[in-house]
Amino acid sequence: MSIDRAMNILSNVNAVLGSGVTYQQRLQNGEDVGAATTEFGMNILSGAMRNAVARDIYQTTGSNLGYLVNNMAGYGTAEANYKGTAGLMATSLFTSAMSPWGYGCGGIFSGPSIFGGCGCSHNPFLTGPVMPMPYFGGFSYFGGGGFYC
Repeated sequence: MSIDRAMNILSNVNAVLGSGVTYQQRLQNGEDVGAATTEFGMNILSGAMRNAVARDIYQTTGSNLGYLVNNMAGYGTAEANYKGTAGLMATSLFTSAMSPWGYGCGGIFSGPSIFGGCGCSHNPFLTGPVMPMPYFGGFSYFGGGGFYC
């Protein structure tokens, strides 16, 4: 088993366990079973999606920062989901900018990211790499968008 697969499996187990603890606490506090169960499912889904993004960051850039951000943010609460998602967005931008692979875009500031990768539309008036700039077309985990460089 590769280290990537092991990190992904353990992170998903961590998401289920963290969500389960929150579920039990909510039931002990007297919350409705339906509401607690719905949030339990949403917390697991959020954790699994965050782990998929962390795995994509690892496979695309070779960086473990996505898994690190997820584990530091925690799992199973709305606050953890917020911190983890925001942290992964920042991690994706950082790792895409610092990627040693240009993937044909021409330099250190034009690597791929979870937002759709680099569009590679170079400005003819600039030489060398330029910082990726957002646009609203193409494929993304967030429904559209990507980067032109």
